[in-house]
Amino acid sequence: LSPDEEVTLDVTSGNQGVTALPDANGGLGLFLDNSDFGSNSGDQVLDYLQWGAADQNRASQGVAAGRWDDVNNFVPGEAPYNLIGGVTDIGASFWIDDTPIRLLEITPEMDEVVIRNFGSVDRDLTNYFFCTLAGIYPNLGNPSEVEVLSGDLNLSPGEEVSLRVLSSGGVVDVDGSIFLFSSSLLGFNNQNPAVTRDFAQWGAPDGFRVENAVVTNRWDSNESFIAGTAPFSYTGEANDVGATFWEATATSSSNLDDNSGIQVKLSPNPATTYTQLSIEGAQVGPVHIRMLDATGREVLSLHTHGQSDLLTTDFDLSGLANGVYIIQALIDGEISSVRLMVGE
Repeated sequence: LSPDEEVTLDVTSGNQGVTALPDANGGLGLFLDNSDFGSNSGDQVLDYLQWGAADQNRASQGVAAGRWDDVNNFVPGEAPYNLIGGVTDIGASFWIDDTPIRLLEITPEMDEVVIRNFGSVDRDLTNYFFCTLAGIYPNLGNPSEVEVLSGDLNLSPGEEVSLRVLSSGGVVDVDGSIFLFSSSLLGFNNQNPAVTRDFAQWGAPDGFRVENAVVTNRWDSNESFIAGTAPFSYTGEANDVGATFWEATATSSSNLDDNSGIQVKLSPNPATTYTQLSIEGAQVGPVHIRMLDATGREVLSLHTHGQSDLLTTDFDLSGLANGVYIIQALIDGEISSVRLMVGE
């Protein structure tokens, strides 16, 4: 190797009868030669790395030789791992699992999030987590906390998965934020780019954990936020960060795009014990409907599917208190909201 040159190696077997590198939890030491594999000298041990768990093979030698910082420190997440430090930096904080798994769409009113794999390798999101509020960390692989609406959690390059957050609080509707973590091993208040995958905040600055997102280059500024009305869509490339690369894509409050040909209506309205929601338009497809009270609390949620140019859904209002409610219909990625008055 000349200065600044690199070489890529395929470790398939060796004199020790070992095949390849450990996949999940492992350690790798680089030695000057084969004269002393028990050496603790920095002249002999040139570099070291451990991933997945602490106290891997040769970790104590790597620390003694000044090629690793602590036997308990390791790179979490999934390979490939990339060095982001300088020539003399050592330890797990200078290594990251940096596959670009990104938030693609956020619809807070529906608690729905779409994630895309912008990378070149497959990724299993089963052990990924959201952070939506203090103490609320829904695990993507736990069906009681996150529902898979379409796709699956094993994302090939370019694939997407649509999710609904079921955990208490869901996704904050107004002035909120969401963090995506690839592991819970370092906790959810860490500033390590090895596990912070993506972040977005909308409606206002200084969202929950935005400082961590800025430090780990998952957001551009505490003051930067997505303006406008949800749903929000990511428009950037794999490594773009910040509100500049997000846009609000909401349509009008009672009708979708004027060119869509879809109309959403309630009758009767005001109502006392019963009302009917009608969605009329060419080939109405899957529809997600929610009813919210005046505080934003969800009192009803259902998924349905239109079979023709008219979809009707009846609502029993007999158990609801008098007052104002909002009925939202998510149709083809766009939200239509209709105000309902319950009572005489």
